[in-house]
Amino acid sequence: LETIAVTIEGSDVHLISYYMSEDIHNRRLRRPSSHLDIMGIYMPPCIFWLTNFRVSPQAETGSYGKLRLV
Repeated sequence: LETIAVTIEGSDVHLISYYMSEDIHNRRLRRPSSHLDIMGIYMPPCIFWLTNFRVSPQAETGSYGKLRLV
């Protein structure tokens, strides 16, 4: 079980992933970056509280001129 929580305009949004340890060992899980539908969703950096990350991401200008976190 892995979770990610994001607060957007005062509301907490949670992404919960369920998987079994065999899924990891058998390499059944794909990285989110390999899902073009997920990677195509624009989320402006201002919706994230950057202080809540263990390692703070950096903001850079993406290929479409929009800021993105890396």
